[in-house]
Amino acid sequence: IKGLSLPPIKNAVDVGAGPNFYPAMLLASLIDKGGVIDLIEPTKPNCDFLKSLLGDGSGMYHNKNKEGTVQSIDTRQPWPQFERLIAELGEHPCFAGTFDKARAAAKLVPGDICDLPKSAYDFVSSYFVAESITTDKAICIEAIHSLIGAVRPGGGFMIALMVGSKSYPAGKATIFPATHLSLEDI
Repeated sequence: IKGLSLPPIKNAVDVGAGPNFYPAMLLASLIDKGGVIDLIEPTKPNCDFLKSLLGDGSGMYHNKNKEGTVQSIDTRQPWPQFERLIAELGEHPCFAGTFDKARAAAKLVPGDICDLPKSAYDFVSSYFVAESITTDKAICIEAIHSLIGAVRPGGGFMIALMVGSKSYPAGKATIFPATHLSLEDI
């Protein structure tokens, strides 16, 4: 890839994958053929969602929301738009077909951001997770250290953090915490 020099990436991880598959799609563009992308996710509903996305079936995720209403979500529906955008912006053949590449390489691993294996991955990614799990800055920093500690010597990482984040609503009666970070903190 023009202007990008990375060592071979045989195993990568996206921590806090949840229902967001675009980081795995980006990683699939850069991972060696036959490489593995671990999707680390702590919550059962998100693990179930990812199982539907990665499985051989229809890709439909069925659950009940907090009000008891049955939901059916097509886990594969939004990703073609991202795939087109990744290919367009990537301007390199490796950025084509990222959805199928990511599905083939991805492996769901139930786990915790603060309990990652040391020096285990060629590349670590995590997007808006460390600051979104707690209001306690010490726990947020522990999570960031865990992410960086999971990178093998010579490997790489991409960690996105929200500056000035505050707690945020996610549907009815659900408010997620957030650690307020400044640029100086980061």
